[in-house]
Amino acid sequence: MARNRKKTGKRKKQGNYSLKPVLTAAVCMIIFKILLIPVTTWKGFGYLLLPFSLYLVWFALWQAVIPGIVSGKAGVKLRMGKVSALQRMAVQWLLLSVAAGGVAAFLLSKVTTEIMAVSGNSLVRLGLSVLPLTAWVMAPLGVLRGLISGTGYGRMTAVSLVSEQLLAGGIGILVARLLFQSGEKASLVYGNPDYPAAFAAKGSMLGMGAGALVSLCFMVVFYRSSWKDTRRRALRNRMKNKKQ
Repeated sequence: MARNRKKTGKRKKQGNYSLKPVLTAAVCMIIFKILLIPVTTWKGFGYLLLPFSLYLVWFALWQAVIPGIVSGKAGVKLRMGKVSALQRMAVQWLLLSVAAGGVAAFLLSKVTTEIMAVSGNSLVRLGLSVLPLTAWVMAPLGVLRGLISGTGYGRMTAVSLVSEQLLAGGIGILVARLLFQSGEKASLVYGNPDYPAAFAAKGSMLGMGAGALVSLCFMVVFYRSSWKDTRRRALRNRMKNKKQ
């Protein structure tokens, strides 16, 4: 009985995508944006508000909802020992995420143009211009997190979520400060006092994109390196299922 309970406990970890790291990452993200206010000024925060709000919506979809779905499906296939089905599912979801990210990137670029035209402020595009590529990167990143969590490496997913936001926040503050200084020089040349704030908003969003890109590279490397162990556990589960 004790052995069966232990086995059941281990199985529950497979395909279980925890939302606690997602919420922790979101809190870190918001804290860093608040810490940016002395750098960007409140005017810069205003330029950051729209791209950051769109980022949060995309983050909720591709780092919480989609990974949870993928994790559950991957966990089922792993427990049933369906190695080929797990591989096919991974490829299908990754291709779907790349396509969805591409469509989102295209639509966001169009939305940026429309917002610029409606507002009559060309500086609005600076913060929004980074968002399409970031959204594209976040889609396959979310699927990889779901696959990795679903195959029993939920802790690694949690670490990557929080470390991504710490990295993004640090880079964002640094780049925002540098671009704010560049904006001050540009404002002297072109006579527009909004340049420093708009440039700093772009710097903050560049930090988010950099964090997502680094996380994607790490997740790809980890998924490839952990596949042999995942395959071995799936085959072992298949043998156990046959004996039962």
